[in-house]
Amino acid sequence: MKIDFSIVIPTWNRKDCVREMLRTLYEDRQTYEFGESEVLVVDSSKDEEQSAIREACEKYDARYIDGVDSVRKKRNKGITEAKYDYIFFIDSDVIIDKGMLNEHAKVYLNSQKENLGGVFGVTEFYGTKSFRWNIIEYSNYTFAFEQAKKYPYASWTIGNNVSFVKQVLLDIGMFEENLPFKLGGDDMDLSYRVVKSGHPIKCTPYAITHHSRETWDSNKALNDRTRRWGTMEYYNAKRHAESVHKTLPGLCFVAFITTLFMIAAMILTRSFVPAVCQGIFLAGLWMISYICDSRKSGKYNLLYYSLAKLISFKYAFYKFRECVKQKDFSVLNKQMIFNDGHAKADCRERSQKLSWAMILFTLIVFGATLLGKLLTF
Repeated sequence: MKIDFSIVIPTWNRKDCVREMLRTLYEDRQTYEFGESEVLVVDSSKDEEQSAIREACEKYDARYIDGVDSVRKKRNKGITEAKYDYIFFIDSDVIIDKGMLNEHAKVYLNSQKENLGGVFGVTEFYGTKSFRWNIIEYSNYTFAFEQAKKYPYASWTIGNNVSFVKQVLLDIGMFEENLPFKLGGDDMDLSYRVVKSGHPIKCTPYAITHHSRETWDSNKALNDRTRRWGTMEYYNAKRHAESVHKTLPGLCFVAFITTLFMIAAMILTRSFVPAVCQGIFLAGLWMISYICDSRKSGKYNLLYYSLAKLISFKYAFYKFRECVKQKDFSVLNKQMIFNDGHAKADCRERSQKLSWAMILFTLIVFGATLLGKLLTF
């Protein structure tokens, strides 16, 4: 059995990244043992950027394809123009470890009875670690990139270092092009649909790409990702209600809801006591979260951890905001879970944190009520 890969790379204005990625991919293709490969670079750059990317394609045996300014449309164009039976998606800002293609092919060849829909590898980050990047690492934004090291199967994937059976992609309708934003969430949506169609996605920790930190490391990039991903979680949960998992509320959601109640209490009582109580409660929530996470993963840097929690709060806010805009709260307590093992671990962690949060909330309310009665005598 041969495994022939059509490697699809969507890009825009990343000539230096594309050149380095194509160079390392070309080297890996020279050692590929299990079939043929082709590379399709689908690009929407203009002028000098476009010329440089065309030159890199010519140098490293890749086909240049004009694309429109939409990542999901570029990926779909790559699928329809591909001549081989396996589609491999790679981001334009990564470099390739030798053996990546071989490792994907080995999984397909060793799992022929499983009717696989895809194979998912590992993405590690490289480059200078800035102050901002340290905060990102304390958030859950890089969670999916290394999950192939931890789990044998995935219920969703990112759009890098992942391959699929072409016919499966055609059968499920390829990437959904009518989602909000020009990028973000469509890779999760597609991989959800692959698994739902009865074709598992298997992970391999041995297929590795290295992703540049540079393309993430700006306030705009971080804010845009937070807004897109938080909003898109609503749409993916709506589209795949049977695939996402019901989960207990997170502490960010608890903080947001209790703050609304405390504001209402301030208005009704015309007192700042509820605000003081809420301040104590929020500080307590932070301590609960920090202690629980530290026990699980080791000691954290307090500053990075605190700032990362603010990012998580913004993410939860954008999901909540979309629920309000759509007047639909049916998916508020549902979450995109990597697989069943992740779901169980997430439930245990949340239940532990919520138990302590409820005890804390009860103590604060009881203490405030008792203090109020004492002061009235």
